Amino acid sequence: RLIDLCADIGCDAVKTQWVSSPEALAARRKAPDSLAAYRLLAFPRTWFPELTTHSARRGLEFMATVYLLADIPVVAPYVTRWKLSSFEQEDEAMLDAMNADGRPVYVSTGMVEDDEQIVWRAGSHEHVELLHCVSAYPVPISEINLAVLHSGLYAGLSDHTRHPLTGAVAVGAGAGVVEFHLRLEDTDPGNADYAVARTPEEAREYVKLIRVAETMLGSGDRRVMPCEEPML
Repeated sequence: RLIDLCADIGCDAVKTQWVSSPEALAARRKAPDSLAAYRLLAFPRTWFPELTTHSARRGLEFMATVYLLADIPVVAPYVTRWKLSSFEQEDEAMLDAMNADGRPVYVSTGMVEDDEQIVWRAGSHEHVELLHCVSAYPVPISEINLAVLHSGLYAGLSDHTRHPLTGAVAVGAGAGVVEFHLRLEDTDPGNADYAVARTPEEAREYVKLIRVAETMLGSGDRRVMPCEEPML
């Protein structure tokens, strides 16, 4: 249903999150209070063939965020691109393993003080692309700081706001990739992702505004536009 929703609202890809051992992730992050939330990510690995097949059937790339080094080879046969979360961005072993197979690796950069701390990730890993990210769920629009996208260091944005314009503004600031959270109407309000995830209608409007922004940006080549011909 989530894959169908992504296809219906005009996304290019769908990304899930997966962990083989919620207990190992809670221990890694020293976050025992998050164990229940991590257990929601531990769906059976036997689901992957159908998830990736259904994504392709709907014209979507399939991706997954993983959090444990041991999970990379499990997920590798099914994804077109990798995603590494802000919490794992400094794990060189995971970066090396993802970078090794030639697929793009998107790395979120939340909780980083300045650009100098993250430049090496893209510079020393051929396939790594950085996503600007603010790690709060949700992020106040006064703190999303989209102007950093003007630097050219970031491929795009991992968005945790709920504002309908954030993705469109990010595209205007130079983002070529926009990642956001969405949910179904009947999602449990107790789900840890609920507060940051857009409803189906919010997601539809969000993607529509991104497409409008892409259209308005155009090619960037200075020329006489067709609408100007009569005046010319």
